[in-house]
Amino acid sequence: MRLLIIFCCTLVLFCSPAIAAVEVALRGQEPVLIEDVYRQQGLSYVAIQDLLKVVGLTGHWDSVEHTYRIRTSRGWAVLTPASNYVRIGDTFYPLQDKPVFIDGRLRVSESFIQSQLAQLTGQPVFFRNLNPDASTVVEEEGGGLEQFFGRLFRRAERTRGPAIRAVAIDPGHGGLDPGVIAPDGYNEKLLTFEVADRLARTLRMRLGIPVYLSRSGDYDISLEQRLESASRDDVDLWILVHAQASFSDRVRGIDLFVREDEETYNPSSGSLMLAEQLSLSMQASELKVGGVYSSSRLSLGRGNLPTVQIEIGYLSNSEELRLLREEEYQNRLVQAIFDGIQNYITLSRETGR
Repeated sequence: MRLLIIFCCTLVLFCSPAIAAVEVALRGQEPVLIEDVYRQQGLSYVAIQDLLKVVGLTGHWDSVEHTYRIRTSRGWAVLTPASNYVRIGDTFYPLQDKPVFIDGRLRVSESFIQSQLAQLTGQPVFFRNLNPDASTVVEEEGGGLEQFFGRLFRRAERTRGPAIRAVAIDPGHGGLDPGVIAPDGYNEKLLTFEVADRLARTLRMRLGIPVYLSRSGDYDISLEQRLESASRDDVDLWILVHAQASFSDRVRGIDLFVREDEETYNPSSGSLMLAEQLSLSMQASELKVGGVYSSSRLSLGRGNLPTVQIEIGYLSNSEELRLLREEEYQNRLVQAIFDGIQNYITLSRETGR
């Protein structure tokens, strides 16, 4: 009861009622206006029942399991309030934003509408936020992840010394947060730590520089602790290691992400240069690379510290999952990342960056 009271109070503090509106439709159909839209921490949330009605799906609340079940052509899709995943069969797929109860209805964010809803229907979904300014409002001080992850990561200026003094590595998830879960139970938190630990040892031995891991095992860490390693004065590179999943078991490969503002406004940024060198070295090692992409995801922070988030593969692809769990493949992946960092160092010296 105490937790429920706290949860409800939180909703009162962070939600403002029905001040936005969205249009949703299957591609090629007439858009449907939905005005029962709420904002929470800068995101627009729409009731899942309203969305399913628009796209021709059905669903219901399971009061026994406390989940929302959606009937799809691939079976039941299961949403759990405040969970980062949607489950289809025995496979869990990550959600960018957790479903939440607001005003007595389970609601999902616009990222769910634009991504997962299309996957559930098997058709492209048209979405338009009729009040986009409202959905990007930053909350007051102390108002959540947007502000916390918005901290600036500045690379310290210096006139001489080694091109790279130290590297920070963040193995995603940990402890009670498993990340993506494969059908056999293997999960992202274990994989990311194995790869991050191998990479840290390689960098320490072969470059002779400090390497700071955000966690040294499988345990929970706070947001402040996760970012602490990248905030050290001698850190010149920040590598975030993650894995992902897809609704299609055929999707595979490595994706690299940099800050959206760096790619858009500064094509010669350190992050983009590092990501491109990592991509080239991975391809040279015959690893499948999807590409280098810009991303507004909060975990990349802001600033000029060269930062790349590496999504090392898809746990939803059985063949890639098998490879990712093999020591030989992990060593090949780590060697490619090391080579990319080495090439970045060389290029930085040549360009005077």
